[in-house]
Amino acid sequence: MTDGTRQPRFRVEWRARLRCRDWHVVHGVATGNVSRGGVFLTTSRPPAVGVRVEVELELPDGTMLA
Repeated sequence: MTDGTRQPRFRVEWRARLRCRDWHVVHGVATGNVSRGGVFLTTSRPPAVGVRVEVELELPDGTMLA
């Protein structure tokens, strides 16, 4: 799958946890797709532009990647 970026994107369903100072709780989300250059995460309330976000991805083998 390509979307105009330079790297091909692949659909995945990995779980992720997001933390940022704008939220009072840790948000659990699912990934939409990944490429060599990044991961697309869907949230109901995105953080403000410029806010630092901590991301932990649960890989298919159960390993957590920060």
